[in-house]
Amino acid sequence: MCGNRNIALRLFADSADLDGKIDWLLVLYYFRSIHDYTLPIDLFGGAGNGGASIDQNQHGVTTSMAAFARAEVHVTDKWSISFGGRQTWDKKTHNSYAQQYVGLPVPSAPSRIYVRKKWRNFSLELGSSYKFDNDKLVYVRYAEGYRGGGMQPFPTTFAGSTPYDPETVKSYQIGAKTDWLDKRLRVNVDLFWNDYENLQRTLGVKALGGASLLLTENIPGATTKGFEIETVAVPVDRLTLRGSVAYLKTKYKGYVADVLGTGVVTDNNYFRFAYAPKWVGTAGADLTLIDNGVGKVVASADYSYTGRQLVYGIEIPAADEKSYGLVDLSLRYTDPSDRYTISLYGENVFNKYYRTSVETVSNLALTAVASPPASYGVTVGAKF
Repeated sequence: MCGNRNIALRLFADSADLDGKIDWLLVLYYFRSIHDYTLPIDLFGGAGNGGASIDQNQHGVTTSMAAFARAEVHVTDKWSISFGGRQTWDKKTHNSYAQQYVGLPVPSAPSRIYVRKKWRNFSLELGSSYKFDNDKLVYVRYAEGYRGGGMQPFPTTFAGSTPYDPETVKSYQIGAKTDWLDKRLRVNVDLFWNDYENLQRTLGVKALGGASLLLTENIPGATTKGFEIETVAVPVDRLTLRGSVAYLKTKYKGYVADVLGTGVVTDNNYFRFAYAPKWVGTAGADLTLIDNGVGKVVASADYSYTGRQLVYGIEIPAADEKSYGLVDLSLRYTDPSDRYTISLYGENVFNKYYRTSVETVSNLALTAVASPPASYGVTVGAKF
């Protein structure tokens, strides 16, 4: 059984001052969530059938408040600078207890574990951009990010109930957005480098009695770096070509831990980031077949490539997924008023098989989540 009650409030204020020389934005944010969950477990037939039953219960409350402000100053018609900051206050409480039924369905005295933790963070953003003309712009940006801490689900001991702390990142970017050949060719380039601290990762923990628990804990850090290139070309009026390529390199720092809960501490700095392939790319085309008083018909084809990647949080051979490519096709009709559309589509038309993730079952076996098969359908849309 599961229940959630959420409240989220956002207040926005923005304006342009000094004849448009300064654009500013102010945001206030409040979020509160109450979470209740019960996990029933029957052992040897359950209570009343000669066995036992356990109800694992948890009650959690999350409160988050934040204030964000950002301003962009147009120093000249071509040069702008921006700066901003976000202050965040987080508070979480977690109440976990188990009710055990042995022989008869009468609950035993529950053992409660209550945890409470507060965090706060200030994140900064700085940037600048320069327009050479209306078709070409370069930019640099520095930003700090924050991912809140949290609680362990269903802790069975006080040692296994330790909260994990927030994860932070310092991000550096430089790039360009350009149009060429009378806007028939667009090329955007972005280079980035990220420095993470206190990364949140799932690790194995040796529990009492020799059991292994999977808990979220913090590791010292990591770096990621790479680039992205996006292009759009219109060689002739009825044909649009598009493509992109991205490269990502990841490297852990100080990742020395017992990741499997065996009691053996290992150097895991060689681990790859999960679900982070080194190379990804896309290519596509839109061809307008009909565009007259009857309406508009556009045929589209898209190809996406995903490089070799790790589909589990720990570097194990069974989680190494090889590269794959997918092809999607569509045929779209739009009526002359541009209000109604009907599309025929096919996704993964060559029925390519790959695994999206693998999971452990009590650290004894692995289960895999398979990719969606080839699918075909029709969509109808209307604008009102």
